[in-house]
Amino acid sequence: PQLKVPVYSTKLTQGLISVKLKERKALTGARLEVISPGGDVTLGKFKVEFFPVCHSIPDSVGLIIYTPVGTIVHSGDFKLDYTPVDGKPTDLSRLAQLGAQGVLLLLSDSTYAELPGYTPSERVVGETLDHVMADAPGRVIVTTFASLVSRVQQVIDAAAKHQRRVFIIGRSMTDIVRMALELGYLNAPDGVLARLDELKGMPHNKVVLVTTGSQGEP
Repeated sequence: PQLKVPVYSTKLTQGLISVKLKERKALTGARLEVISPGGDVTLGKFKVEFFPVCHSIPDSVGLIIYTPVGTIVHSGDFKLDYTPVDGKPTDLSRLAQLGAQGVLLLLSDSTYAELPGYTPSERVVGETLDHVMADAPGRVIVTTFASLVSRVQQVIDAAAKHQRRVFIIGRSMTDIVRMALELGYLNAPDGVLARLDELKGMPHNKVVLVTTGSQGEP
């Protein structure tokens, strides 16, 4: 690392950072500090509180930055999903408290927020995967961001329900799935995850391939 400074993040984010640093042989010497959602850290005259926000990547947080001149809220990218896959919605009550107390500056970022309507819950994706795997006569191929751990869990759950085996394709996807399993962010029943060398000869209607690429496209 060129900057000898600590990097504060939640547990899963630290895992994702570690995977990338290992790829670049830069993990040694990196100062990675874990902060739980709801936790805080004091840095000089600033206090930073991490509050839970819902996102397709678990363990996401926004920042409440207390400064000598006022409070700054940085939402990060977030979603208002009342039935998220991981059961952890955005902490709207904390935001309401902050609004009542007064906020100097709000920095808010939510993809497609400028469009009318609303985004369905991620659980809708799980229902769709369930239907696809039940009806598909052959292999099912799923593309997604490697970091989208909740989506991978939905694929594993649907595959297990329909007696399919899941093959993880690609280095980044493989590394992140391994890390998420080790940290407990992914759970797979015995025998669902399979090695690529087991693919040959496997009946097509028993196979799910999970892969990634640029913007989730192979």
